[in-house]
Amino acid sequence: MIKVIAFDFADVIVEGPVSGWLKKNRSENTKADWHEYKQKAHLWDTGQMDSKAVYEFLSKLTGIDEEAIWKELYETAHLNVELVELIKRLKPSYKIAIFSNYISEQLKKLLVHHKIDKLFDEVIVSSEHGVKKPDPKFFEALVTKAGVNKDEIFFTDDNLDNIEAASTFGIKAYRFTTVGKLIEDLQKEGINV
Repeated sequence: MIKVIAFDFADVIVEGPVSGWLKKNRSENTKADWHEYKQKAHLWDTGQMDSKAVYEFLSKLTGIDEEAIWKELYETAHLNVELVELIKRLKPSYKIAIFSNYISEQLKKLLVHHKIDKLFDEVIVSSEHGVKKPDPKFFEALVTKAGVNKDEIFFTDDNLDNIEAASTFGIKAYRFTTVGKLIEDLQKEGINV
């Protein structure tokens, strides 16, 4: 029986801002830039770069002032309002968690900015654990923080690699595409929506 419902953050609860924003704000999108971006994203997702270093890097790539990056990039990320309404309906009956590869400071700031911080019983962020999805060690952190058996967790993420890793680990995992599809997936697991 499912007791915990865990959601990825970027491209699920809010649109994933960084890669799209970089494409829009770079006059030259070279392979070297994208390779460097991927390397840096791994560092910030695993807590090896703080927000200041992230802003410095993004400013270097785009020419946008570091002070403007929060407003330009993160503050304008659109909230999936339909999904938030679904989470509100689920919350009285289930423990609700965010389980995300992200910079903790920015994710928590975004939760407050969008006024949804009280919706989540647990916020499990890769940068606080030094490891990220799809690493099984990060799924172990989810189970520990959730305080339930792994087969009592329902997890949704837009990234297929993360879904496959969660399923292999023993968590009931479904790829997020739309709220309508998520409702169908929840119902498959006996979750009343």
